[in-house]
Amino acid sequence: VGTKVMEFVIEGLNPKKAITIISDKPNDIAKQVTTSMDRGVTVYSGHGYYTKTPKEILYIVISRQEVIKLKRIVQSTDPNAFIAIHDVRDVFGEGFIDISKA
Repeated sequence: VGTKVMEFVIEGLNPKKAITIISDKPNDIAKQVTTSMDRGVTVYSGHGYYTKTPKEILYIVISRQEVIKLKRIVQSTDPNAFIAIHDVRDVFGEGFIDISKA
């Protein structure tokens, strides 16, 4: 019970995970996320500092329960991908909470 109360205090009412993925196969990963998970994917343009190689960076917001499925998609598509998982307190917009009801 104490753990759940602490999670609620720290993470807020609508805890989600924001995932940043840097991969050599961003299109393959994004396609699988949109089709098998029914989640949107935002694509940022970036580049490596040292190599200056252009990269597409994927940004995805999902529930905690979906993290394992996303990891499996990334691992099976590009085992060398870089993944950063961030805690997100509240998420508003399509597929989440309507901002007018916040």
